[in-house]
Amino acid sequence: MIIFRVRIFCGSDDNSSFQKKALEAALSHYNYFREYKARGVHVIFESWSNLEVKDKQKHIVCFAQIFDWLLEDNDEVHVDTYFLLCHIHQGFKTWRESMDDLKSQYLRLVAHGNGLPSGNQIHCGAFTQDKFEYLQHLPEFVNPTLKIAVSKTYSDREWNQIKAFYDLYCCTPSRAVIKAPYTTNKDWLKYPKKFEKEASSISTVEGTLHKAYEELHGYIPYVMMQPCIDIDAKREQKVVFLGGKASHISTGFSVGRKSFPVDDDAVLAFAQQAHDTLIQRVGTNHWLDQLARFDVMYNEFESRMVINEVESIMACYEMSAKRDEHYDRKVEKFLVEYFICNLEKLVLQKIEAIITSLKK
Repeated sequence: MIIFRVRIFCGSDDNSSFQKKALEAALSHYNYFREYKARGVHVIFESWSNLEVKDKQKHIVCFAQIFDWLLEDNDEVHVDTYFLLCHIHQGFKTWRESMDDLKSQYLRLVAHGNGLPSGNQIHCGAFTQDKFEYLQHLPEFVNPTLKIAVSKTYSDREWNQIKAFYDLYCCTPSRAVIKAPYTTNKDWLKYPKKFEKEASSISTVEGTLHKAYEELHGYIPYVMMQPCIDIDAKREQKVVFLGGKASHISTGFSVGRKSFPVDDDAVLAFAQQAHDTLIQRVGTNHWLDQLARFDVMYNEFESRMVINEVESIMACYEMSAKRDEHYDRKVEKFLVEYFICNLEKLVLQKIEAIITSLKK
């Protein structure tokens, strides 16, 4: 009997149950592949979540060990197909592992060659949460954004560049916002009101960058500075994409939805244009044919919409109102079909090839 092993690493917080339910439904579609056992191939599905690793797998203390499990290949165990369905670093901030080092671990997926995401998809900034990576491709759709390396000191040239950006773009009443990539739910978000230190205790860009070095050095390589917009109203629309097409606006975690000054159709059209432009500019280095979300904010100083963030498959997509539950069913149906498609491509074809070889 040949063992065909599929390993899945997925998210585990409350927001991820929606996606895990769809994956279970996709697996059930094939009756967990039991029919193949009679043909000589025993298909085994094994899964870990980041919460399970934190609570039960105490020996796992670094990202490399997660990849060791996900892609295990030795005399006793061989993984034929992998599914990595979340931001692998979420929940492991205390490890303080470098996000740059994590990128080298992703290259092991390419070397394996049979899984999801695959190929150039692993370089997708929405998948890795490398936020500047995707924002830089959309200058006309986003607020001006300056990438600032997390550093203890800055050269005169670097400091002058930071100040020039602040003077040019951050002279609005709300001043600037400085935030970190690779984070979720406003995990590292600061609102400096001045540029350099003064006698008062007012938060400054200088102090924020010093705090970034103290809290993020060796872990997150850079922060981003943008002009702060809509700080009081916090208006944001979260546009759900199914297979590359804008479907609807999520209400589960939307902020200030009722006060958004642009109608839903215009928001959907704007997000679709940004989505299509991003794919055109990054080429094959994307994983946006799946379930995705573009978060749209309103820049009241320039009277325009801007893309604030792009999320991938394990973000929150649920609707908050009972009357909108049909959107939840629509998303789940898409995900089930998406997972089934990839199971057919990555698992079924390989199993059938094994069975064919057994007959020879």
